[in-house]
Amino acid sequence: MTTRRYPNTYNDVFSAILQAIVYCGFQKESADRSSGYIVASAGVSLRSWGEDIEIRVSEADNGTNVSMSSSARAQLIDWGKSRENIDRLFAAIERYL
Repeated sequence: MTTRRYPNTYNDVFSAILQAIVYCGFQKESADRSSGYIVASAGVSLRSWGEDIEIRVSEADNGTNVSMSSSARAQLIDWGKSRENIDRLFAAIERYL
């Protein structure tokens, strides 16, 4: 799980994540603002049968923490696709903040 801290409010970060999911071409499966839990998925590609992305958002002193993990659905080796998903999503979040 990879975690980053942002100086923005919880609601601003949560909204930015939802926008970033769409921007990256991922599918939002569920999002619960009160618990800070978001599930998204990446579709099938040449390197993967798809990945599940779990995101946890929590308030922190003077900011908001975002923890994210990505895992392959139907294969043992993801060929770096999970790391790429996380990097792309964090970059998109920062774009919207």
